[in-house]
Amino acid sequence: MKSILIITSFLPYPVRSGGDQAQYNMIEALRNDYNIGIIFPLNHDNQSKDVEVISSQWQNVRLYPFPLLSQYSYLPFFFQKAKRFLNRHIYLSKEMSKINEALGHTDFLTSKRYLRFVLSAISEMKPDLIQVEFIQNLNIGDFLPKSIKKVFVHHEIGFVITDRTLKDISLTNQQKKRMDEKKHTEISRLNRYDSIITLTETDKDILEESGVKPPIDVSPAAVNTKEMEYEGWNGQLVFVGGYHHRPNQEGVDWFLREVTSFIDWSKYPQTQLKIIGSDWPASYEREYNGLEVKLAGFVDDLSLHIARSIMIVPLLTGSGMRMKILDASAMSLPFVSTSVGAEGLDYPDGDACMIEDSAGEFAKGLEMLMSVESFRETIARNAHSVYKEKYSLESLVRRRKEIYNLI
Repeated sequence: MKSILIITSFLPYPVRSGGDQAQYNMIEALRNDYNIGIIFPLNHDNQSKDVEVISSQWQNVRLYPFPLLSQYSYLPFFFQKAKRFLNRHIYLSKEMSKINEALGHTDFLTSKRYLRFVLSAISEMKPDLIQVEFIQNLNIGDFLPKSIKKVFVHHEIGFVITDRTLKDISLTNQQKKRMDEKKHTEISRLNRYDSIITLTETDKDILEESGVKPPIDVSPAAVNTKEMEYEGWNGQLVFVGGYHHRPNQEGVDWFLREVTSFIDWSKYPQTQLKIIGSDWPASYEREYNGLEVKLAGFVDDLSLHIARSIMIVPLLTGSGMRMKILDASAMSLPFVSTSVGAEGLDYPDGDACMIEDSAGEFAKGLEMLMSVESFRETIARNAHSVYKEKYSLESLVRRRKEIYNLI
C-alpha cells in the first residue's frame, strides 16, 4: 500500500470552506487505499479539540499538528501576521491595502523548528510520495528530501489571483516589478517538484504556457453533497462562501451594489438572498435596491439551507475551482455565474448554467432563471447531468488514483 504524506495549510476539519471540502472529501475517499499522513499548523480555525474529533474518525490517518505556540515564537511569522492584520484594518486607502496584500508574501514561513518537525514526520512515516497543497506551502519543496517524489496540488494560481486583483489599478513601475518577481518565484518553485496537480484544465494550460516544466495532471476536487433532483424554486437566492476569502467579499459587494439595481424586485416580492458562510458582518443583513439579504453564517448541513434555491456565483477575482458550483449542480440548483466563477468547469453557458460578466447581463441571466420555470428546470437538470457525468465523487477519486499510480 503506497504511503502519502500531505503537507497542507490547515486541517480540513471542520469543513468550513471550499478548500476544506476539497481536501476532506479526497482524504476520506482515499484513506483506506493508501497510508496517509497529514502535516498542518494549528490555528484559530483548527484547534486541538478538532484534531481529537477527526482523529477518532480517521483512525488510519496519521496527524502531525504543528503547535500554535511554535509558530508565534518564530518572530518573522509573528511580524508577518501583524503586518497583514494592520494592512487589512488600519490602512486608510483600500486601494493601497489591496495592492500590499496582492504583492505581499504568501509563504508559511519555514522556521528551523518547523523544518525539523516536517523532517521528523518524514523519518517516522517513510512516505513513498510527499504531496504539498496550497500556495502558502509551495516553498517547502525546497527543503524536502530529493530521494522522495514530491507533487504539488495547485488549488489557486497565485500570479493569476494577483493579475485579476490588480487589473483595474494603476501600478507604479516598482509595483509592476514586484508583481513580475512574484510570478517568476512561483514558477521557479513549481519547477522544483516532480509533478503538479491542478484542479482544472484551464489552470494546467496557464501553467504550461507560463513555463512550468514538470508533468501536470488535472484532478478536480470533489464534493460529497447530497444529490437531489430538481423540485422547483422556493423564491430564495443563495451565495455560499466565507467573508474572509477576498473574492467572495468583492463578488458579493459587486452583486449587491450593482447587479441588484438592474432588477425590479417588486416583481419578485418574496425573494431574498441568503448568504451562507462564516464571519459576514451583520451590516450586510439589510435591503439592497429592494432585495432583502439574510445571513445564515456557517451551517453544518448545506443541503438543508440551499435546496430548491437559485445560486449566484458573482466572482470577479481569484483562481482555481469553485466547489460551490459542484454543490449547486449536485442538488439540481440552477446557477448564474461570472466567467471567473465558472472557470475551468465544463458547464455550457445557456445550457447547464448562465455565465454573464457585466452587472446588467448578470441581472438579465438571473431574471431568466427567476421568471421562466421551464428554462430554470432545463438549466437545473442539465447541470445535474454534467455533475453526474464528470464531477461525481466516484469518478474524481478514480482519476486521482490513476495519477498516483503514475507518479
